[in-house]
Amino acid sequence: MTVNKNVDVEEVSPLALRLGLLIEEWFAEMCHEFGITLTQAAALRCLSENGSCRQSQLADYLNCDASNVTAVADRLESLGAIRRKVSNTDRRVKLLELTPAGASLVANLWQRSRLTSPVAVLSPQERSTLASLVSKMLEAAGASMAIRHIAERDPGFVALDDTSR
Repeated sequence: MTVNKNVDVEEVSPLALRLGLLIEEWFAEMCHEFGITLTQAAALRCLSENGSCRQSQLADYLNCDASNVTAVADRLESLGAIRRKVSNTDRRVKLLELTPAGASLVANLWQRSRLTSPVAVLSPQERSTLASLVSKMLEAAGASMAIRHIAERDPGFVALDDTSR
């Protein structure tokens, strides 16, 4: 494919949309093979990266209502992937955390993801460039603002892109 150096937004946007849909379909199929949904996979990823968290934090991360997280947590708990526990600092608060089976599920899912991802065909340099460009677009779209909003309300929550830990 020849790349025109003067590509208009109108040319790139449909390609980005097609890629987004392709990746979503690919990941949904992979999640299905593991017996989970995209939302459940995102919840597992959040817990894997951030440790235990309140359902409200997970709802913020998933950008959904806390009542939806209850159903997600119930399903993951029935699979043995997560457990609910009482907070050490406030006995009124229930935390969600990965079980060893959940950690194994996450590891297997992300290992398969690395091997079969549509971006696996890119060289390391190309993946680095793509990551920078996608991060820039997401930030411009306001995705990072949602994470900052969570962190401002709850200093104990660690964003997935926080490399300082």
